[in-house]
Formats: sequence, C-alpha cells, structure tokens
Amino acid sequence: MSEPAQTVLIEWHRVDIRERATRAWLRATLLVCVAMLCLGIPLGGYDRPTAWRVVSWIVGGTALVSGPTYLLVSLRKMLAEEVYLAVTNLGLAWQAGTSDASQSLRWEQIDRFETLRPKGIRIVAEGAAPLELRCEFTGIKGDELVKRLHDYRRRALMGLRLKPAGT
Repeated sequence: MSEPAQTVLIEWHRVDIRERATRAWLRATLLVCVAMLCLGIPLGGYDRPTAWRVVSWIVGGTALVSGPTYLLVSLRKMLAEEVYLAVTNLGLAWQAGTSDASQSLRWEQIDRFETLRPKGIRIVAEGAAPLELRCEFTGIKGDELVKRLHDYRRRALMGLRLKPAGT
C-alpha cells in the first residue's frame, strides 16, 4: 500500500492590493487637506465670529485625526486578508479569506486555464463550476500566470517533478 503524497508548496500568489491602497491614501490625503484648510481659516486674520472659528476648529481637528486613522484601519484590513493562490505538487489551493471561500483542485481535475479581461483568471475543472479569480496578483500578469499554471499542470500530469519558475 502506497503512502499518500506529501503536499509541497511550489509557489504562491497574493492578491495585489496596490489599487485599493492607493484609493485609501488618496482619501486620507483629502481629509488631511480639508483639515489644513479648516484649521487655517481662523488664522487668516479676517474678522470672523467666534462660533465660526470654533466650528472650523472642530471640523478641522476631526478631519486631521480621521484621515490617518482611516488610512491605518484600511491598510490593516487589506493586509489582514488571507487571499492567495497556492501552487503545490498535488494541485491548486485558492484561499479567499474564510474557510468557506477556499477551494482545492487536483491537477487531474483541472481541464484548462483562461485569462479573464480586464483582469483575472478562470480555472475550468471537470465536475465543478469554473473558478473565476477576478483579481490581479502581485508581481505577475494574468497571461503569465496562465502560462505557468498550464506548464505546471502539464508537468504534473506527466509525472515530472514540479519546481518554481526560474529555477
């Protein structure tokens, strides 16, 4: 009786968060700019009522604190997500944050890989609905990832040893 093959990680790809991080940075910058404007208005030398100055300081102070806080909370949420595609000697593992959203496919189950436009890949497997990953991965474009996955699948089905690309 043969022992089950041990799973060996070949490579893994995290979802690219640069676009979402840039939007968070822009929102935080906008809040800080609003804060500078609101805090600077009372210092302008114009004769404004005291109530106007107090409201301006309250709005400016709130925006000054909320901008960086929003950025830190947003980045923490983005970086805490466990969303990745793992390539192993036995197949693929897709993890999308929760255990309910994770899926594993053996190389024998996979029929083909396709590139989705404008971004992402589709994994077509026998006996299952196509797995559509509509996201960009860090450091690799969809076309290149499809080529690599196709090559890994081909090698695995021929019984060849899988090794990371470029080694």
